[in-house]
Amino acid sequence: MDSRYETAARLMRLARLLAASHGGLTLDEMAAGLGTKRRTVERMRDALDREIGLEVTVSGVEKRFRIAELRSSGVLAPNADEMGELESVIRTMAARQPERARLLSSLKEKIDAVLKPEMRRRLASDSETVVEKEAEVWSPGLGADADQTPLRIVRDALRRGLRLSFDYAGGSAAGRRRTETPLGLLYGRKTFLVARGSGERGPVQFRLDRMTAIAVSEETAGAADFDLHAFAAQSFGVMQNDPHDVVLKVKPHAATDAARWRFHPRQSVERHADGTLTVRFRAGGMQELAWHLFTWGEGVEVLAPQALRAILVRELERCLAHHRTEAG
Repeated sequence: MDSRYETAARLMRLARLLAASHGGLTLDEMAAGLGTKRRTVERMRDALDREIGLEVTVSGVEKRFRIAELRSSGVLAPNADEMGELESVIRTMAARQPERARLLSSLKEKIDAVLKPEMRRRLASDSETVVEKEAEVWSPGLGADADQTPLRIVRDALRRGLRLSFDYAGGSAAGRRRTETPLGLLYGRKTFLVARGSGERGPVQFRLDRMTAIAVSEETAGAADFDLHAFAAQSFGVMQNDPHDVVLKVKPHAATDAARWRFHPRQSVERHADGTLTVRFRAGGMQELAWHLFTWGEGVEVLAPQALRAILVRELERCLAHHRTEAG
């Protein structure tokens, strides 16, 4: 890219950052946001101050800069790629997570409403071209329920910090009325509520499609010292079970694909001279991991744990017995 255009693009990016910040940004924060040096940001700040004018606030020895009004200039307007990506995400989510797609559609409508008419028309045409030239490959999974009320109720409880009561058609006590403290939502092929009940019981997961007669209690849930993202990273997939140290050996013909694949966010990958890979991570969810490993065929060998190997063998024997019976 021509350096002049690159510099202009970075100035626009800095202008958007300064206009979007409520309390302003320090020079170090600007440099971090742009991934550049402080001295470079100082020159860019001076250029914006000359052309637009910056507000400066001083707190101790720290100066913070912001742009008070940039909305009318069009600098904050989205581009065709951004609007096209938003539309693509909405279309992809509509089949399985219609409530989230509805919220994003509402956001898109609000963005369209504040754009100047000529810009809105141009973006609509350009972003439609982006959308029509890209598509996601469909993978099988649980379809969305027509009624998205459960998700809305659960979100309301999470937002207000209140407990939930519901009937649950699953688990060891199917049909029993439960009262739980909601901790968060996990999205995958199914949507799960992560919650904590009374006593010392740890986080438990409930499938939203199995929850009925959901009611928000007026009982305050209380502050929960819980990291949903750390909890999700403990497992392969959604289901949480006792974690295992997983060791996978990838054969040479599958190593190229496996080297780019993320089996787990905290995995380590070791390359060997014979072309094989060793992938290590610690996680629960051995059943889901076993299902996934079937997609690798004989390209991946399970070295540990033995529990995972046992699940693979059991599932293979069940399928083999079933299909032999059907064929007979």
